[in-house]
Amino acid sequence: MAQLHDSHVTIDITGMTCAACSARVETVLSRQPGVIEARVSLPLERADVSVSDAEAAAGLVKAIEDAGYHARLRGESSADRRAAREAKAKEHAALRSRTQGLAALATLLALPFLIDMTRMMITGEHTPAIPPLMQAVLATIVQIVCGARFYRGAFAALRSGFANMDVLVAVGTSAAYGVSLYNLLSDRVHHGGGLYFEASVTVITFLLIGKVLEGKARSGAGAALEALAHAVPQTATRIVGGLEANVDVASLKAGYIVLVRPGAQVPADGTITEGVAAFNEALITGESLPISRGPGDRVVAGSVATGGSVHVSVTATGDDTRLQRIARLIEDADIARSPVQQLADRISAVFVPAVLVIALLAGIGWYLARGDGEVAMLVAVAVLVVACPCALGLATPIALVAGANAAAKAGLIVTDHSALEAAGRVTRIAFDKTGTLTRGLPAVAAIAASDRRQVLGLAAALASRSDHPLDRALVQQASEDGLALPAVADFTAISGGGLSGRIEKQVYRLGNGSFLRAQGVEATQLDALISGEDFRKAGSIAYLARDREVLGAFGFADEPRPQVGETLAGLEKLGVAVTVLSGDRTEAVQAFARQFGLQDARAGLTPEEKIRSVHDMMEAGAVLGVVGDGINDAPALRAADLGMAMGTGTDAAKAAASVTLARPDPRLVPAMVRAGRATRATIAQNLAFAFLFNGIGIPLAAMGKLTPALAGAAMALSSVSVVLNAWRLARRDFAPGNDHSERQG
Repeated sequence: MAQLHDSHVTIDITGMTCAACSARVETVLSRQPGVIEARVSLPLERADVSVSDAEAAAGLVKAIEDAGYHARLRGESSADRRAAREAKAKEHAALRSRTQGLAALATLLALPFLIDMTRMMITGEHTPAIPPLMQAVLATIVQIVCGARFYRGAFAALRSGFANMDVLVAVGTSAAYGVSLYNLLSDRVHHGGGLYFEASVTVITFLLIGKVLEGKARSGAGAALEALAHAVPQTATRIVGGLEANVDVASLKAGYIVLVRPGAQVPADGTITEGVAAFNEALITGESLPISRGPGDRVVAGSVATGGSVHVSVTATGDDTRLQRIARLIEDADIARSPVQQLADRISAVFVPAVLVIALLAGIGWYLARGDGEVAMLVAVAVLVVACPCALGLATPIALVAGANAAAKAGLIVTDHSALEAAGRVTRIAFDKTGTLTRGLPAVAAIAASDRRQVLGLAAALASRSDHPLDRALVQQASEDGLALPAVADFTAISGGGLSGRIEKQVYRLGNGSFLRAQGVEATQLDALISGEDFRKAGSIAYLARDREVLGAFGFADEPRPQVGETLAGLEKLGVAVTVLSGDRTEAVQAFARQFGLQDARAGLTPEEKIRSVHDMMEAGAVLGVVGDGINDAPALRAADLGMAMGTGTDAAKAAASVTLARPDPRLVPAMVRAGRATRATIAQNLAFAFLFNGIGIPLAAMGKLTPALAGAAMALSSVSVVLNAWRLARRDFAPGNDHSERQG
C-alpha cells in the first residue's frame, strides 16, 4: 500500500549515484500522468510525489525501474515501514559488500601499475616494466568486471535520454582502454603508439575506493534516527485473568493490561494501574535521570523500567504511540529544497552535457595544436573524469540530512530539512508564553480575603467538582495548606464562566469577573480586591462570592520553566533578539518580561494579531523563528521563516511547525540555531570543496596538466571530502549545555 496523505506518495529508491541521477528520476516522475509535483533526494534515496489520485501512483515504480533504478512504495503501517527499512538495509549491505569486493580486486590489479608509475617517477625512466600483454590482461579485468557498474549506469541514463556521472566515467575510461588496446593489437606500440591502461585502471580503482568511503559515511549519518524505529520490543507480557501470557506487541489493543518488569521496555503507551517504578525516558525526552511513576501516571512506549514492576493499561499501540509518531515525523521529513540546493541542482542539470562539450573541444584543440590523436584523447579523458558533478550535487542535501540527524540527537525533530538553513539565518525568535516559556500549569499566586483559610476552603470545595486547570490549582493549594473541604450540594458548572453550589445552606459562586457581574456583583467590589501588587503578575483571576457579596479573589500565575533564563542568555550570546507574543493579560506578561529583562513583550494578542505581529517583524527585515504549543499558535508557526513547536503541544501546532522540540525544554531553541548555523557552514564548506575541485581540475585537465589517473583520484576525493565533512556534522552534539559545539571545525 502506498503512503497516500493528501494525494502524496513516498517512494524509496536505490541505485542513484549522483545529482544527475536524482534529477533524471525527478524528470521521469514529473512526466508521468497524474503527477502534480515530484521531488527526489539523493542522500535520502527517496522521492516525494504529489499525485492527482491514488490510481496515478500505480505506474510510478515501473517508471523509475524503466529508468534503471530500483524503487519501492513506502508502506503505510509501522510494520510495513520496518520491513521496507530492513529490506533496504539488506540491499545497502549487499551493495557495500559488492563494492568493497570490487574495490579490493581493482586495488590488487592496480598495484603493479601504481608501483611501476612510482618507479618511473623516481628514476626518471619512461619505459614500463610491466609487459604490454600483462597490462592488457589486468586492465581488461578491471574494465569489464570492476567497471561494469559504471557501464550499467551509463546505459540506463542514455536510454532515458540523460547523461550522468556514469556516462563520464564510462566514456573516459573506455577511451583510454580502447586506444591502448588498439595500439597493442595493431602493433603500433613499437611504432610510437602508447599504452594508457594505467589511466583506466587507476580511475576505476579510485572511484570504487571513494564509493566504499562514501557508503560508510552515509550509513553512519543515519544511525541516530534508526534508533527510534527499533526502540519498541517485539513481545509483551499480558495479564489475562491474573495469569501472564507472552504475546506479540502487534496484538495489543487499548484496555489490555501488560506487565513491565525491571529492565524491560514499555511495549505501548499506557497508564499505570498498579505498582511503582522509575522510568528512563531518555530516548523520548532526552532526560537521562529516571522518573518515578505510579498509579494514574502515563508511560510511553520505548521507556525502560527500573526499580520495580508495574501493570500498565494500554492506551495506544503501534502507529499511535508517541514513539512511532516521532519516528514517522523523522521518516517523512520534508525534502523541500533550499535556495542554495536549487542553484546546485540547476548547475548539475547542465553540468554533464557541458563537460562533454568541453572535453570534445579540449581534445580537438590539442589535436589541432599538436597533431597527436593520443594526446588529444588523454586530455579529453582527463576532463571527463575530473569533472564529475557528484560533489556539487551532494554538497547541500547531504549536509541538511547530517544536520537533521545531529539535531535529532539533541532532541530536535526536523520535519522540513530546509528549516535548518532558516535556523542558521534566524535573527529573532518570537515565543508564545503559556506552555512554552512557562509550564502551562497555573498555580495560585495571590489570595485577597479577610479570612484566607476560610475563603480558600470554600472556593476549593466548589473547585473540587471541576477538572478545569484553575480549579485544580485551587484544590492543590488547599491541600498544601492542610484544609478540610466542606460538602457541596446543588453543584452547577457554567461553561466559560464559573461554578456555583450550596455549602451549609448558603449559595456560593466561583468564577471570573464577567460571570459574577452577570450575577449582580458590582464591578467596584471586584476591582478593589485585586489592586495589590501580588495580582499584577496574575495571568487569570477568579472571585468567590456569596449572594452578591465578594468574599475573596484568587490570582493564578503560570510558573516559568526553570530553563528560561539559560535559554534567553543562550540566544543573546548568539546575537538573536527575543520577542514574546502572548494572549495573556497585559499585567501578567509585563511581570514576566520584567522578571527576565525582556524589552519586547506583547500581550492580549488574538491569533490574528499574532499573525500580524509576525508579518510586521518579517517585513522589518527579521529572519523570524516562532516557538509555540497551542492551536492558536499554529498560524504564526506556519507563517514564520522557522516554526518550532513544543513536543507537549497540540497536534495542530506540531503539524504547522517544521521543527518539534521532543521535550519541553526551551534551551532546545538556541540549540536549533547552533545546529542551523553549523549546517549552513557545512553547506558552504561542501560547495567550496565541489567548486574548488571542479573549478581547478577542469582547466588543469584541459591544459594537459592532469593525467586521467590523477583526475580520477581528484574526482573521488572531492565526493569523499563532501560526505566526510557532512559525517563530521552528523556526529556533533548540539544538546543544551554543549554550547562549545557552536565552534566550527
